[in-house]
Amino acid sequence: MIDDVVEFTNREGRRVKQTAWRDTDATEMKAFIGCLVHIGAMRQSGCSLKFIFSAIEGNALVKASFSLKRFSSLLNYLRFDDKSTRTVPREEDSFTPIRDLWDSFHGNLAKFYSPGQSITMDEQLVPFRGHCKFIQYIPSKLDKYGTKIFWACDAETNYPLRGIPYLGRVTTSHQPRDRSVSVGASTVTSLTQDFHGSGRNVTCDNFFTDLNLAESLAKKKLTLVGTVKRNKTFLPKDFQEKKALELDASNFLFRQDTTLVSYQNKRNKNVILMCTMHNKPEVSENNGKPEIVLASSKLKVGLMQWTKWLTRSQSSGRLKGGPWSFSSI
Repeated sequence: MIDDVVEFTNREGRRVKQTAWRDTDATEMKAFIGCLVHIGAMRQSGCSLKFIFSAIEGNALVKASFSLKRFSSLLNYLRFDDKSTRTVPREEDSFTPIRDLWDSFHGNLAKFYSPGQSITMDEQLVPFRGHCKFIQYIPSKLDKYGTKIFWACDAETNYPLRGIPYLGRVTTSHQPRDRSVSVGASTVTSLTQDFHGSGRNVTCDNFFTDLNLAESLAKKKLTLVGTVKRNKTFLPKDFQEKKALELDASNFLFRQDTTLVSYQNKRNKNVILMCTMHNKPEVSENNGKPEIVLASSKLKVGLMQWTKWLTRSQSSGRLKGGPWSFSSI
């Protein structure tokens, strides 16, 4: 992967600066990427290069590794592919400038690791405000604007298993989608494709959870635990209505191998969950919470830790163009 980045960066540098370009190599590129990660870890990703290289308040590690001119030059000409030899034009796949590197990265993730029994799903927003076809606005996130990635992680170790960039409601060779299936359901199916038939559990939030998804995963020998939006059409009216139950009260509903539970966790708020792993109305003797609720909370911790770590350590490095912001990962 590093060798490819070195090759494509040198090609771009020679194309633009010609004989004035000084070729980079794998050692320098590793140092450059390390500095970007360090900038993110120091929470300086929003700072200008002038500040990072300033004499008093600058980043000592970066200044010791590069001159401002060289660092800026590598940043400007950093490339992950050669656009003159792309097999898929950008019009067909907006992610094509970094697609090959992204696929190689995921190949390495899966090469030496086998996850435990539980896999969690969630989304991550990579902060970015530049020009990009698939930029997203999520008001609930701290940064609000950016490019979105759907992740699958091992619930026990937080290890990332697979990620899919969200390119909008489009259909490409890399993002095929059946229009009759929700984005969330199709995403979970893609993220778990390497684990079909393994008997593992999938935990997700209400963006992904759907009855059709639960049935589809069951055919692939995967169980599902997830929160459900109140407006889902498959829910009975009793679950869709905001009925106030007693605090810590639970209402169960069973359908073949699928269980629904409505749990009153706050005085004026209840949460709805779907599960194909538990088929009994089991409630904890310690706190009165349904076992489904406890299982969901426990299994989602891994992914929350992973996305939190990414948010704290990412560095866009003021790179231009949507896909470049993914170099932070």
